Amino acid sequence: MNKPIFYLFIILWNATETFSQCVADGPRNATIFSNDASVGTNSWSSLPNVQVSDNQRSINSAFVGVLSTINSNYLVETGFGFAVPVTATICGIQVDAERRQQGVGVGSSVKDNTIKIVKNGIILGSEHASGANWPGSDTYVSYGGSGDLWGTTWTPADINASNFGVAYSTSCLNSGLAGLFLSAELDHVEITIYYSINVLPIEIIEFQPNCLRNGPVHLKWSVASQKNNKYFTVERSKDGLNFEQVGTVDGAGTTDVMKQYSFQDEKPYTGLAYYRLKQTDVNGRSETFDIVSVDCDYKSGKISPNPSSGQFMIEASGDLSIYNMIGDKIYFKPNISGKTEVDLQTQPDGVYFYQLTSFNEVIESGKLLIK
Repeated sequence: MNKPIFYLFIILWNATETFSQCVADGPRNATIFSNDASVGTNSWSSLPNVQVSDNQRSINSAFVGVLSTINSNYLVETGFGFAVPVTATICGIQVDAERRQQGVGVGSSVKDNTIKIVKNGIILGSEHASGANWPGSDTYVSYGGSGDLWGTTWTPADINASNFGVAYSTSCLNSGLAGLFLSAELDHVEITIYYSINVLPIEIIEFQPNCLRNGPVHLKWSVASQKNNKYFTVERSKDGLNFEQVGTVDGAGTTDVMKQYSFQDEKPYTGLAYYRLKQTDVNGRSETFDIVSVDCDYKSGKISPNPSSGQFMIEASGDLSIYNMIGDKIYFKPNISGKTEVDLQTQPDGVYFYQLTSFNEVIESGKLLIK
């Protein structure tokens, strides 16, 4: 059974920049809390109290002797529930913490010890601890920001994972003349993600596959405008789910002039097959477009009966034109696919010529005989 050829009409706006402006997701609160002893010696209590700002605090407290310092373990907060689009690029990560210290006297202080990001469940990245003393009343402080990636690379999947978060360790110092009971208290920690949506400014008008007489599949697509277009990748599939690369076609960079591209799959699948395009820009960013299909069980250009009294059955795909001996076009039918009945009984006996074209390029031609 012959399947119809599908056409792809994709209009993507012609943006002035490859990326849109960064937008924010958040702030969001953690839902998973743990004490990590890979740093410090003193553990946190009431860990879930850091989830919201409600004066219920996560606390790290200890008796600190004279000329002593006690560092806390990491308080790790994850499970922020982000939903950054899969096509996004991460611009930055901002952590906001509401904190205070208690019990500080002359010569003592509570400070950050180490503050790092949690990626794929691992504490890593650049150090974001501040050298400032904590205040005596609840005050928010920001770490990172809209352009800070914390010294590592990110994908949307990294951010959306349940094991993404932040790890917080404090330091209680006492250089006074007497021991003190010092307390580092966190009321709330939240994270905001800044990201941009990848917009590949390319306008694909039509993507069409055609079966050729000798077996290959001819693919052609028309691009109205493009920016920073490095190359196209042609992919095919037997089931419409699992695709393999067939080949690549160089792009035209940046232009507002209509340009046509083509590719020939010399060893296509037999029968129904699926194709799709992936476009990659000069910065390595890519986007995959919708799927089209073609059924090449039949031989393109097969005509029966030939000769005939003027009624023909043509198995082909493309735009069909028929000409008489002096070159006049006597018949035209666009976008045929599979079996198409052609009635030329009003034409006089003689030799006629047919052409199958795709995007004005001849892909098949032959003779018809009416007698």
